[in-house]
Amino acid sequence: SGDLDYAEVVERHEPDLVLFDGGCDSFKGRYPSYINTHAHPQVPKVGFSRNDFHSPMRLNSCGRFEQWGVDAFFNDAWPVKGAPRAFADRTFFIPRWVNDEIFHDYGETKCIPVSMLGAGFISSNFYPWRRRVAPKLVENFPFFHAPRPMPRPHMVVGEAYARMINRSHFVVGCGGASRSLVSKIFEIPGARSILVTEETEIVRDAGFVDGENCLLVDEHNVVERIQYLLDHPDELEALTERSYQFIHTKHTVRQRRQLIEWLTLFKQMKPGQRIIQTSTSKPLQIVDENYVQQEYVPFENTDI
Repeated sequence: SGDLDYAEVVERHEPDLVLFDGGCDSFKGRYPSYINTHAHPQVPKVGFSRNDFHSPMRLNSCGRFEQWGVDAFFNDAWPVKGAPRAFADRTFFIPRWVNDEIFHDYGETKCIPVSMLGAGFISSNFYPWRRRVAPKLVENFPFFHAPRPMPRPHMVVGEAYARMINRSHFVVGCGGASRSLVSKIFEIPGARSILVTEETEIVRDAGFVDGENCLLVDEHNVVERIQYLLDHPDELEALTERSYQFIHTKHTVRQRRQLIEWLTLFKQMKPGQRIIQTSTSKPLQIVDENYVQQEYVPFENTDI
């Protein structure tokens, strides 16, 4: 809403918590200016960064948070081990979630064996797993493919996108070269299809289990795994339902409690203590300041 006097806004609204949006930098204009951000120190301040792990602009967000004096940095793309080193001890990961108002069971007839929705199946080096798996699927199954709807928009977005997933027995997606928890990971089972994805540490940490609520495959076994389930419809239906229930009980916005957990713990903290995060599936916790953390939200080093 433009430039603001933080002290005046906090005095007027008396919030329990202030959340700063780190913004997504572009060359189209400057970021709003906030003054007097160190006023009202009794009010906890956090920042939320919307930058991808591979975006150089994430340092801009972190720099603004530092300038504004925030107590913790939250984001949906990189956990503490993927955070800029100077800010890692204050970084908390809120995984993306499924919007269950859009991604749910529409009761569509399952008429598409495999769908590949999004970028990277044909030409992008940012999605090496997709590029290895896609040719195997194209050679062996009827499939539907829709590219990413930008820069050229198309009609398979929003509810139409969710319904296309709902029509498909299997939908292929992954976290790309950064191996992150992209929205597609949750949207596919959220619209009652079986997620076919790459096995990574962070996928397992989020509760995905091969054969229980998804298929974790590579180019060597993807055809065999899908064909087996197509040949065994009872097992196919059971896996589809388990996947659907898993997402809608574990990965909607109602389960993303990291921010309220942090605020509750922050109010309980004593001098010489700090807050840490060890997993996407476990609550935050208070530890002594000199505690040596050994368990983290997984993050796999990449070349990007």
